[in-house]
Amino acid sequence: MSIAKAPGAQFEISIDGTPRTYRDRKPLAIEAAEYLKRKHPNSAVMVKDLQSGETTAVAYKPDLGPVQQHSAASRKPAHKPAAR
Repeated sequence: MSIAKAPGAQFEISIDGTPRTYRDRKPLAIEAAEYLKRKHPNSAVMVKDLQSGETTAVAYKPDLGPVQQHSAASRKPAHKPAAR
């Protein structure tokens, strides 16, 4: 089974040399490749720029969970002990 290149896609993501998906922007391609690498840590996951031919290998990064962002409004002020 072969995956057809999406129109406008500039980056090909492959696992062990087999094309799996395509993305149009490099940051999205790298993010998708990092996700695939977490799912297939023992496989070679590559991002290839289809215009220039440049290939980037993606290193394994363990999933540390979602990034939690807090707004300044959600932070509580430091607790001050009551005066006696």
